[in-house]
Amino acid sequence: MILCKHAAAITIYVDQTSGDDANNGQTPSSAVATITQGLLLANIGDTVNISQGTYSPSNGEALPMNFSGPITLQGAGPELTILDGEFEGLVLNVSGLGAVVSIDGLSVINGESSIGAGMRVNGVAEFSLSNCSFRNNDGNIGAGLYIFNTAEISMTNCEFNNNNGGIGGAMQIEYNNDDDGIMNVTQSTFSSNSASAGSSIHFQGNGDGMHTLNIAQSQFFSNGGGNNVRFQTNVGTSFGSVTNSLFADNPGTALDTQNANVDVVNVTFVNNQTALDGDEQPDVINSIFWDNNIGLGSPLIGVAGDVSFSIVQDLEFGNYIDAGNNLGSNPLLTADYRISSNSPAVDMGSDLAVDNLGLIQDIELEQRKVNLLQLNRPEGFVDIGANEVQDLIFKNGFDE
Repeated sequence: MILCKHAAAITIYVDQTSGDDANNGQTPSSAVATITQGLLLANIGDTVNISQGTYSPSNGEALPMNFSGPITLQGAGPELTILDGEFEGLVLNVSGLGAVVSIDGLSVINGESSIGAGMRVNGVAEFSLSNCSFRNNDGNIGAGLYIFNTAEISMTNCEFNNNNGGIGGAMQIEYNNDDDGIMNVTQSTFSSNSASAGSSIHFQGNGDGMHTLNIAQSQFFSNGGGNNVRFQTNVGTSFGSVTNSLFADNPGTALDTQNANVDVVNVTFVNNQTALDGDEQPDVINSIFWDNNIGLGSPLIGVAGDVSFSIVQDLEFGNYIDAGNNLGSNPLLTADYRISSNSPAVDMGSDLAVDNLGLIQDIELEQRKVNLLQLNRPEGFVDIGANEVQDLIFKNGFDE
């Protein structure tokens, strides 16, 4: 009987400055020079460690940079490790049925392709993306990032800027099978992306499964096109939540929840063309709608659901259900769209909403429910909007 086992996972080192593609890449001193070669040498479970540098076709890279299977890419940081497509094609192509893939600490820029110009991910089981930047990628679908039929997706501390597409300017997430899928986006920033639909995120369900998108502690600024974040369910069922986030200065619809059940909790909508358009009547709690051209507080809003414990400009207008405890007062936002310490939003939210979802931190990762100013309120003391004021802490009537 012959016993076989997989070799232990190793690290393959890539160093543009000191590496040589004739090396084996297994130590820093024997690093290869290109990511292309590093991916060729990597096996199941290996990590490809990429040092600082700009990795591009003019520096010896072959596009797209392909890898399949459970591999980790580790860069030196998005400012240091840069994958530059030089507008010659798709930059990074990731596949592998059932694979678990992790990418951390790099930038993907100047990709050009009809689908997924910056990065394309197809059919992996789990995909984790953290501390990455996508900039100046041009394509038709999912210009910055395109993810297809991937069951579990997590994205943390990523930035998408100036990506341009037809559908999904920054990213397109698409499910065409009948399996369930979930994506969690946390602490990420989307700015100056453009598309006719989903300039920041286009989340699309075409298969008969349950698809969920959760967005938390993220910011969406000046993204152009028909809508900014769009849930679109053609087949199947979509759910989601948007919490502790900020939508500002978007010339289209900030949040469009077509055929999806979405909870909106502690979100600030300011200076957008349209704040919220939701045909499945999303529940809105602890949120701010101010200075939007069309939105809650306007007779031209799309269908919205129950709204409570929120600040709504012009309360008497709008196609929404007033579920109580809403205010029409100016929220007194700062220049960066946070509430000030004297805002009427302080301590006027619902604790129940944040407790049910476990929202213990605000958009700036600061503690929720720190200001106990109105001790006669039985409902709770969380602030309304994306951030919690931290400079006033009162307990039992005494300033601490």
